Amino acid sequence: MVNFSIAWDWCFMGHTAEGINREMTSTLESAFRNRNFAPPKQSLGIPKLCLLKQSAQSESHLSAGKPEDPEFHRNLLQGLLPSLEFVIRHEMCVVAEVFPQKLPNTSENLSVFPVDPYDNTGYSCSLCYHELSNTYMHCWGCEQLLQKDFNVCSQCYGLEMHRRFHVMNINVDAQNSAFNHTGAFGASTAHKGSCDEGNLCPKCAGGQECCCTCHSNVSSEQGMLRNDGGCKRQ
Repeated sequence: MVNFSIAWDWCFMGHTAEGINREMTSTLESAFRNRNFAPPKQSLGIPKLCLLKQSAQSESHLSAGKPEDPEFHRNLLQGLLPSLEFVIRHEMCVVAEVFPQKLPNTSENLSVFPVDPYDNTGYSCSLCYHELSNTYMHCWGCEQLLQKDFNVCSQCYGLEMHRRFHVMNINVDAQNSAFNHTGAFGASTAHKGSCDEGNLCPKCAGGQECCCTCHSNVSSEQGMLRNDGGCKRQ
């Protein structure tokens, strides 16, 4: 079977722990397979974020001692546990030298943060289109020089895919840091000073076509959940 997309309402179907586990596992596998296409396909759903949020809500429900159907929430958590452990392992597996931000940078409250955190348009990897459920890498060169978001998943970051050239401007495909994500040029910092003075980056003073380092400035960011040893709602 060929999978091109999944929908959010396919998640968390069933009543028994075994059925919920099968459904969640199948949904995540479908989403992961989409990234193996050439070119990769973007899923319509956000199953990993739904998994994290639903698990937190059910755990909160039981901890508060609410009387509404506690057995359902126990079955739900038991069924989601294998998938939850898998997703959390990936969330926590951030390269050691990239330090996460102290607080999440999005909010469910649109008056606090105007971008819908449940919209996968802005929260998918710029390279493989995989869902960015919470932890992701953000290029500050694209943010500051292009006023665009270049976000990559931890897997693409681990493979150093972010160091490659990536077109961000459909009208200009030149390897120029003022127009596109140039990644790592491979030029040494000693090359600075010999660049065309009329074509220097206003941020790092490196040549925009040879040794600008801005697009190598990548930080670890978080969505709505904290990644400091426990997931907490903002």
